[in-house]
Amino acid sequence: MKWRNVVVLLLIVVAVAGTFWFYSAKGQDEAALQVVHCQGEPQPEEGYCAPNFKLATLDGRSVELAQNGGKPTVVNFWTTWCGYCKQEMPYFQKAFNSYKDRVNFIMVNLTAMERKPEEVSSFVKQNHFTFPVAMDPAKNGQTVGIDQYHLFGVPATFIVGKDGKILHKFVGGMKEQALFSMIDELAK
Repeated sequence: MKWRNVVVLLLIVVAVAGTFWFYSAKGQDEAALQVVHCQGEPQPEEGYCAPNFKLATLDGRSVELAQNGGKPTVVNFWTTWCGYCKQEMPYFQKAFNSYKDRVNFIMVNLTAMERKPEEVSSFVKQNHFTFPVAMDPAKNGQTVGIDQYHLFGVPATFIVGKDGKILHKFVGGMKEQALFSMIDELAK
């Protein structure tokens, strides 16, 4: 009889723990999948809704700008051959390390503009970058950077509020202080 009571008690404990785990994990998934529905016209300019995109990442996942989890997002367009990009990438890594819990980072490699797209992964690994890297190859002759964001050069950085609107647009190499100043404002 005692053995039976122990088994029943153990099953109850497992059921309660499983229920708790299921609902706590569900809440985390819902926050991560929170989608922003920006009100207004999508245009790559300050004050407008950032054009949404969904791209594959280097680690085999995908990232979508609109799935921001209720957080603001830093979007940076870059290439491996761009001198200014190489200068500012360590600043983005430092910012990612400091703010990744409060701000999303999407580092979009303009893969269609790369001389050797297969070298993007080794470039990221050699420089010990850990931020999410999205790949922007030409699909049906179109890219996110050129066709949706109207970029004619890199680097370009867009600071997107949690409401999906572009707060800051910066074309050209960023200084560390300017980047951190913008992100400090976001993270408040």
